[in-house]
Amino acid sequence: MNNLSAFNKQNFLMFFSILFAGVMLQGCGGQRDEPFDPGETPCSSSSSSSSSSVSSSSSSISSSSSSSSSSSCSSSSRSSSSSSKSSSSNSSTLSSASASSAAVEISLIGSGTKTNTTIETAGKKAQVVTESEFNNITGAYSSINLTAPVFTEGQVFLIDDGDVNGCDAHFEFQENLTTKEVGDNGLKVLLDYREKPSKSPCTPSVSPSRPYYFYYIKSKKLLAFEDNIVD
Repeated sequence: MNNLSAFNKQNFLMFFSILFAGVMLQGCGGQRDEPFDPGETPCSSSSSSSSSSVSSSSSSISSSSSSSSSSSCSSSSRSSSSSSKSSSSNSSTLSSASASSAAVEISLIGSGTKTNTTIETAGKKAQVVTESEFNNITGAYSSINLTAPVFTEGQVFLIDDGDVNGCDAHFEFQENLTTKEVGDNGLKVLLDYREKPSKSPCTPSVSPSRPYYFYYIKSKKLLAFEDNIVD
């Protein structure tokens, strides 16, 4: 009888202990009704965890997932780099355009329609006038003494339309020219001419005119002249 009473007492204590433990777990939050939210993960930890958790057998998935996890983080840096590339390209496009033409200072220092002396060649021509030739050549064309420019910084060239008798077809200089760089030390001078047709019937002038132009170009590069016929 005593053994039965002791057994019942032990069972009662065990039941009470289990009941007490259940009550304590209920009160301390042993169960959660809502899933745990760790909050937003920083970009650096997200990309590192995704790369470390993927196995080697799925390398293609690893590369795609890591790139997707870091895409939102690096969007601003990609946009800034793309804009700098664009400006570099624009600057690269703008530099090549200026290299094709030469921005050179050119000034007219003397011109006329009648020469001071008779010129041997009748046709038109364009030529460079050196410093040693300047006084002789300008004096043959102009009755006014032209002031010599600074030859250490540039050079002089002559454009001569040739004899114009008023009846024959000829090319007339339009007093317009452009320059283009040729190689490292060359400069092409494009001269605009307009074709003048012959006139018939026509009486040639007794004293033909001879339009001429002396230009100073602030460049020491080698000059090459080219006719550009305009409409």
